Amino acid sequence: MIAGALYVALRRGDAPSSSSPPERPPHAASEQRVIAFLDAQRPRFRTECWDPIVAAAPEPASASYVFDVTVGADGHEVIRSIIEQRGKSRPDVARCLRAIRDAPIAIAAPGESVHVNWTLSLP
Repeated sequence: MIAGALYVALRRGDAPSSSSPPERPPHAASEQRVIAFLDAQRPRFRTECWDPIVAAAPEPASASYVFDVTVGADGHEVIRSIIEQRGKSRPDVARCLRAIRDAPIAIAAPGESVHVNWTLSLP
């Protein structure tokens, strides 16, 4: 009986609708601003974390990390995590990258949260 009523309601177009509005995707321009901010930090990541650590222990000679970043509607960093890729990362460098907290991301306010994954490959 319930299935029949639902079938009739769907056919007529008066089925109950979701009360929450559909999610809007983040603006590509805001994503690009976050990526540009991180790209500008690349030399710092290398000189503060990669170069001194590799000088002391040269192997492995390359590494890759994924920065998982969310920026709030006001344009300020909400969260940043640095993900080590299995077999492609150095935990010592990852610890150093995580310790750099004095340059939080700040972009023009996008009006909604923006989530970005950015890959840092070193050297």
